[in-house]
Amino acid sequence: MANIVYFLGAGFSAPLGLPVMSNFIDMSKDMYFSDTKKYGHIEQMINMVDDYARIKHYMKSDLFNIEEMLSIVEMNDTIQKTSNAKIFEQCIKDVILHYTPSIPKPQLRAYDDGQWGQTDSEYGRFIFGPENILASFGHFVAGLAGLYMKIERSHDRKEYVVLCKPRRGQHTYSIITTNYDLVIENFLAYIDHQFLKREDDGDWKYENSLEVVKLHGSVNADIILPSWRKTEMGKVEQVNNAWEKAGQLLANANQIRIIGYSLPESDVYVRYLFKAAIYISRNLKQVDVWCDDPDHSVEHRYKNLFEERFSHFYSDLTENILPKYTNQKHESIGVPGPTSSTHYFCSGK
Repeated sequence: MANIVYFLGAGFSAPLGLPVMSNFIDMSKDMYFSDTKKYGHIEQMINMVDDYARIKHYMKSDLFNIEEMLSIVEMNDTIQKTSNAKIFEQCIKDVILHYTPSIPKPQLRAYDDGQWGQTDSEYGRFIFGPENILASFGHFVAGLAGLYMKIERSHDRKEYVVLCKPRRGQHTYSIITTNYDLVIENFLAYIDHQFLKREDDGDWKYENSLEVVKLHGSVNADIILPSWRKTEMGKVEQVNNAWEKAGQLLANANQIRIIGYSLPESDVYVRYLFKAAIYISRNLKQVDVWCDDPDHSVEHRYKNLFEERFSHFYSDLTENILPKYTNQKHESIGVPGPTSSTHYFCSGK
């Protein structure tokens, strides 16, 4: 058994339609103008972005990048002793919740003319709804939770999806994420509510053991705003505890798999987190990274952080990676771990 830690960035959730730093303001505007009465509280943030546009008369600045915008606002708050940055906190939570997709009920069909509507392997594509991208995320999360799928058919032509968990022989998975969203939590709740669950050889009450650590907080709790003042995150006890736990998970990891995290230059503290954890570690074997990287800048940053002899970088999109590496057959909806010749991930980008 291996301890495998997944480190997820904004690129992991982006295929589901959630905003990232570079398009957050644009997507906020789309949300606001879709119903100006319902989302009227977003207007103040949008007006502030427009007001700060005067900076561009003198300097280059990407004010549609939420981190750039908030960093300027927070610096201005420091200079003028104002608190305009607080306007953004609830807006950020509301925008993320607005764009987080709901998971439809499983698509199961009864058999017709003596034939079942779908094969077991076909069912694997539909238990998380008809959309392929949602199915890929669902299988990914279920795989990390150590569950695999069985279709059980009763004499009265009813079909049941049973998610089973082997008693032994499983790797231990955990997730560290810089994202505020509830994508992982929503799939875990969906699994808990929609399916029968048991162990291979008997009845079993499912208890989720997949640990999810959120470095910047969550939309259902406190968040650390994405700006230059992220270094003050230790003042939020919930987030401070998350960093302590993240360090412990990374220190005990045999494999670290990074998905959709571009290692931006502004995230110096994440580099220190990795270095401090690896200093404590005694059995880390490899680090694998999956991230969209058309200009090789992300790969360059990772090569400056990790030694190439035990790290591997792959440029690809999450929506391409999940279907490729997630085993959606009924035998197992987990994902195979790395072998001597290939480097798979048990989940995501």
